[in-house]
Amino acid sequence: MRQGEAIFDELRGQWELQIGPAELAALETHLATLVGALPVRPDAPGWIAHDLGGPA
Repeated sequence: MRQGEAIFDELRGQWELQIGPAELAALETHLATLVGALPVRPDAPGWIAHDLGGPA
């Protein structure tokens, strides 16, 4: 998990350099709106964005 977090932090930093902090914040806001507030379990089968409110 720590290695994954480090990789994501590096990737996010690259995105911020490419599109700027304001656009990155807007992107994150849009993604949170699309995905919802509940976390997605890493062991969930497939893309479960269809129903994030309960078990698939």
